[in-house]
Amino acid sequence: MRNKHGFYSIILLLLGLTMISVYGCGDDNNSVTNSPGSTSFISGTISNYPGGSTIIKAKLTAGTPADSFFAGIDTVDNNAMLNMNLSTPPSNFLTSFNSGTIPPGVIISDTTTRAAQFGSLRAYGFSNELLGELQRKNFTDSQTVGSFVVQYLYSTKPFTITGSDTTIGLTDTTLYIYNVTFAEGWNAFSFRIAEMRTNYTKYEFISGEASGAAWNYTPVTIDILRNKNFLMK
Repeated sequence: MRNKHGFYSIILLLLGLTMISVYGCGDDNNSVTNSPGSTSFISGTISNYPGGSTIIKAKLTAGTPADSFFAGIDTVDNNAMLNMNLSTPPSNFLTSFNSGTIPPGVIISDTTTRAAQFGSLRAYGFSNELLGELQRKNFTDSQTVGSFVVQYLYSTKPFTITGSDTTIGLTDTTLYIYNVTFAEGWNAFSFRIAEMRTNYTKYEFISGEASGAAWNYTPVTIDILRNKNFLMK
């Protein structure tokens, strides 16, 4: 079995994703919105929003000790409407690819690009206490083929990721299919369950936002912090 750390370093570096545990009702619709490079503004009504006013932030981290940069900030009130402009991250929050960790079946068209990514937004109170998180997704409470999450990536130049990679565990096999195009600037892309059966799961990375996504609010608790939607340690 091939060592999976090299592959995971790409996922963590570029996509902020790893193994997915998706819950909710999805569908097989592959239609997408948001062409590459067009996602400098994100908006929408937030499902399950508890009411009141919160400060929503798109947080990026970098360095040791970790430094923070907020690529977007918005205040959401009782109308549960998000309207957030995304700004260009500082250079120290952009990460380069390590070509030595790219699996043989995966092709990155330009490894000189630098990128930053976030997958969820954080909701804070006015005393800066963390209250919850928002994800753009199409799931609620049961795992199914077609469920997906939307992620956001900033790139310094256009590039593509194509190909596939397979990881084999003691009992499970996971196949990742890449067909993603990024432009310079902020890009939306989707990570979707394409096939699932006993001991086998196939995921797809696709450009843009798959249809049917909505912003979903989840309050932050100790259990939620321990059991994220993306579970790779």
